Amino acid sequence: MDAVTLQMSFDNRSMTPDMSAAESDLKPRVFGPYSDRKAPPEFTAGLIGDGLILGTGVAMVATAGTVDFAHQGAVALWVKPLEWKRPNGSNCVFVMSSAATFYMQRQGPAVGKDGKVRRHENIQFLAKARKKDKRFTGITGGNWENGKWYFMVASWSWPNMTLSINGSPLRTKALRGKPEDSRFGNLMVGAGGGDRALLDELLVFSRPLSLEETRLLYKMLRPQEDE
Repeated sequence: MDAVTLQMSFDNRSMTPDMSAAESDLKPRVFGPYSDRKAPPEFTAGLIGDGLILGTGVAMVATAGTVDFAHQGAVALWVKPLEWKRPNGSNCVFVMSSAATFYMQRQGPAVGKDGKVRRHENIQFLAKARKKDKRFTGITGGNWENGKWYFMVASWSWPNMTLSINGSPLRTKALRGKPEDSRFGNLMVGAGGGDRALLDELLVFSRPLSLEETRLLYKMLRPQEDE
């Protein structure tokens, strides 16, 4: 826990961090859904206390002192799909950079009228070294069921990036090129649209997490029905 730089539990139905190592004490800027950006985000009972309903709002968190996108770090979070549609569905963003060069999200599936798959459903950790790059470097992992909690840890120490879901062995991929400090922007927590889910117990770290640390966090908060 000495490496935690940001904690958001969403308890008391708030987007204000419980703990932050930010160089500024300013509260995050909060926006509602795309249909009404001035509306407050929605919350409901989460994994522990309250959780944010993804698709109803987003918090823009300053990265100075909290997230080092361009060098190393990790994000751990819990997600519970609520209304993920199939065979066609929208994306569901968990966190991303405001420059759209870093994503943790669900990619919704798409099937054409001819029955051919146009887009596979995946849980994704995506990143770009340069904003002008046409493609993301990414790691993906399976489909998640509605009504069930999942634990996701994305770590990076460029050029390497890793992904673990529910304490699974680390999946590793190397990013092409070296990210530039100015290519990420702020941390965006939540989303203003897309298929809905719950987000809870978000932690940001100043360094990558080992598999042992990842599994310890999963074991600490894993729902009883998954034991």
